[in-house]
This record gives sequence, structure tokens and C-alpha cells, in this order.
Amino acid sequence: MEKVSGSSVPLFFILGRPRSGTTLLRTLLDAHPNVIVPPEFPIIPLLANRFRKVKQWDKDQILSFIDQVYETSRFGHRSIDQLKIDRATLTNNLLSLLPEVTLGELFSTFNASAGSPFSKEEVKLVGDKNPLYSIFIPFLMKIFPEAKFVCLVRDYRDTFCSLRQMKGTPIEAPNLALQVSRWRYVVKRFHRFAGKYPGRFILVRYEDLVSSTETTFRRISGFLKIPYEPAVFEFHRQKKGITETYSEETMQRFHKNLLSPVSTSRMNLWKSELDPDEVAMADQIAGKYAGRFGYERRSGRFSPVLYLKSKPMAIYCFLLFKFLEAGIKMPYGFRRFLASRLRNLVGFYQRGSLKS
Repeated sequence: MEKVSGSSVPLFFILGRPRSGTTLLRTLLDAHPNVIVPPEFPIIPLLANRFRKVKQWDKDQILSFIDQVYETSRFGHRSIDQLKIDRATLTNNLLSLLPEVTLGELFSTFNASAGSPFSKEEVKLVGDKNPLYSIFIPFLMKIFPEAKFVCLVRDYRDTFCSLRQMKGTPIEAPNLALQVSRWRYVVKRFHRFAGKYPGRFILVRYEDLVSSTETTFRRISGFLKIPYEPAVFEFHRQKKGITETYSEETMQRFHKNLLSPVSTSRMNLWKSELDPDEVAMADQIAGKYAGRFGYERRSGRFSPVLYLKSKPMAIYCFLLFKFLEAGIKMPYGFRRFLASRLRNLVGFYQRGSLKS
């Protein structure tokens, strides 16, 4: 890719719960000739922690920054290879920013240096799609004071159905109470920040993106101040480029829908896949935030039994997210170690729930 300047290319974030359509939106925006949005690679918290005290960058620090990027080349099934970044080009792009450069500009230029299966003209905007960042919004706003945030929300019941199909994935436990509690926690934050910073946050429903695609994408384009490009809806025709971005296993497990046009086929899964008791529990945990995002609950009646059954996972969710947010300055390896141990609690709860 040609040399880019992070200081002149604004950065935005795509946030949302896993399986809420963030990859679809990333692909649509990456298909835009003026936008680059690399595949998911949550490097910002780790490197921001290691380099947060740097006040004046020089060549040696830039090279150290690049070394750290490549030393941490994998996050689970996510690999830096998926970003198609040429190290020599990245080095030139980052060094060209000296002497006056901020940490935020380094990250923006890192993303702008990524490859894309789609043709590009002048790159006017760079995106970062990482659902994990949904709990780090204040942290991101501090590093990127001008960044915008596209917050994607999907029906909490469909989100759980999709997550439950991710067998063998250690990231998300297939526990209904936990997943809907996480949904509520995240969308509550989206709702609060969108109300407080309307110029920097936009709330988008997955259902609107797939059922009213043109109208919704026009709205997103206007918010990001990029030209509306209907050609982005032909993204699925770049099959070779898309399949080369992800491993075959990752493609089949998580992203096979990227090979087809946008459709509503993944809407209302819960109506056939969840039983009445599961729907009742999901509706109660989602509470008023279901209605605030246009999702109708089958029953609004409060059940003390469901409350007691779901409360342990709601508490666990709250404590885990608060721990992750407060512990962002901890070493990444240590955070992963503690998080993996905390996830064991979900297994104990799940087994206990099945026995009861």
C-alpha cells in the first residue's frame, strides 16, 4: 500500500457484542474505496499499556513498537497475518510521522497499513473492529479524542443462538443468563454514551442493517462523513480475497455468510431455537433495554424464580467486565490467565444448572 499518514486519516471504531453483525459491517465499510477496516486484531489495549508513558517518540521507540506488534502476533484464532501488513511498509509509514506523533496516530497508521481485498482510491478513513473494545470506551476516547464509534446491537435472543453454535470456542460460554447479562451491560453503555456524545456515537441495529440495508448504510455513511457507495453491497463477489483473509476453519466457523449477499436469514432464530423458559429468562434479564432498542419481549412480568436463577451470572458478568476495564493496565498475559480462571466459574454454574 502507498505511504499513509495517521495524523491525517481519522479513525473510527465498530463496537458490539460478538455475533451481532460487526464483521458484516466491517466488510461493507472495507469494501468502500475510501475506507480501510482490517480484520479483528485487539492489539490496542496491550500496546497502549506498554507505551502509555512515552511523551516524545523517536526512531528507537517506533522500532520497539513494531517489534512488540509482531511479538504479539496472535490473539486466539486471530493472527496479524490476516491484516496483510508488509513490515517494511509499516515501518516507513510509522517513521514518517516523526517527530510529532501520538500513540493514537501510531495505531491509526498501523490499521491504515493493512491490506484489503477491495480496490482503494484515496483512503480518507480508517476503522477498527473489535467487539472486545465495547467495554473499554472511556479508555479509547482518551487515546483517540476525535474518534467516532459505530455501535451495533442485535436482538439478545438471536445473539445467544448464534453464540451457542460456536462450539469449541473458549471465548464465549454457552450460558443464556451470562450472555444476555453481557448484552445488557454493553448496550446500556452504548445507550449512555450515545446520549452524552451524539456527534461521536451512532447506534445501529443489526436487523435494520440486513432488512433496510441501503437506508441504514446511508445513515452510517453520513455519520462517518464518507460518500455513499452502493457498490459495497457487492462485497461477496470478492470471494478469493475474503477467503484468503481468514483461515479455512475460521471462515467455516465464523464468517461463511460473507460469501453471500446481505440477507435476513439470521433474524428471529430464537423463535424456533429457544424454548419458552429460555425466552422468559432472556426477556427478564434484558429488561427495559429490550424495548429501548425495539425488541419486543413476550412477557414483561417479573419472576422471582428467574431472578434468582440468573443473578449469579449477572453478578459474574458485572465483576468480570469491571475487572477487565480496571485491569487494562495489567500485562495482557496476566489478564488472560485470570480471565480463564474466572471462566471456570461459568462451567461450575452451567453444570449445577443442568442438575437442578
